[in-house]
Order: sequence, then structure tokens, then C-alpha cells
Amino acid sequence: MVLPAAVPLLLMALAAVAPSAPDCAGARVRLELTVTGLRSDLGLVTVVVYGDRPEDFLVRGRRLAKARLAIAGGRATACLPLPHGGIFALAAYHDEDADGRFDRSWIGLPDEGFAFSNDPPTLAGLPAFDAVTFVARSGSNGMAIRMRYP
Repeated sequence: MVLPAAVPLLLMALAAVAPSAPDCAGARVRLELTVTGLRSDLGLVTVVVYGDRPEDFLVRGRRLAKARLAIAGGRATACLPLPHGGIFALAAYHDEDADGRFDRSWIGLPDEGFAFSNDPPTLAGLPAFDAVTFVARSGSNGMAIRMRYP
């Protein structure tokens, strides 16, 4: 039995891990994203959108948008409103333990799945910014990316 005094704390904890996919209603530029290749439906997929500046890519605090997506049947889908048409880059990870962080091993290698726009090869490290950029135009822009696991 949950005590009444504990209910607000429980609701705050659930909100911290709840999906937060934005609403595209009325957005002039929309990214219709599908993430495939998820090895489980546990946790959430975190998607981060960056602008056209290579120096901002994967830098904390330099993102344009962030969303946490629910997973069903090994895939996650969402419509992400973009601030304008232009060049963007996208990075995503499968936050299987829903702790809000991209988990790494003690030597810095990924412990969770990851993906980038354009699905570039990542065998020798992070992809170059040019390999992950895409152009979004006014209206709906479709994109499918595949989650990769270490």
C-alpha cells in the first residue's frame, strides 16, 4: 500500500523517466523519426538534435532539442518539431535503465545502444559531423535510424 504522503514523490519519480516526445501540431518543420533495431522494449530512447555548427555536435548544453521516446515492439517513433529549415545532426541512445544518462564502461566505451542520423559507420569511434548532417525543409521530413550496440 502506498502511503498518501509518498504519492507526490512517486509521481515525481515516474515523471523523471516518462517519455517526453514533443507535439508537432502546428510546427512548420517536422522530423518524423523512426528508430529501429532496439534489442528490448526496456527504458526509453533519448534523441538529441543539434544545429549546423560542428563545434556544437555532442557538446553538453549545445543541443537544439531533446526528446525521450517510448519503445514498443523494438522500435520508437516520434514527430520532432524543428525550429526552422536547414542543416541538423541527430544523435540517439537506448537508455535501457532509464537513468537519463548514456552509460559507458570503465574505459569509456558505450554500454548502451546508440544511433546517428544517416547511420554512419562507427567502428573506429564517433562519426564526423559531416557524416551525420541532414537537411530538413518546411513540412514533414522522414528519417529512419538503426540502433547499434557494443
